[in-house]
Amino acid sequence: MFRIHWTEEDEKDFASILSYYLENASFRVAKLVYARIKEEVETLKTFPEQTRIALVPKLQLQSH
Repeated sequence: MFRIHWTEEDEKDFASILSYYLENASFRVAKLVYARIKEEVETLKTFPEQTRIALVPKLQLQSH
């Protein structure tokens, strides 16, 4: 099993995503988004190869 490390930038991005949903949707939607993201991140501990690096250019550079 792998460990997940959230950088300061990751935490800020996550907070920004949640703030967006709070402001533009509802608390309920923000809560669902929060739960979904946390669930997906947790699966990376067991299945780290299931990432979508190809869709995130910044990650492509870091993976080589």
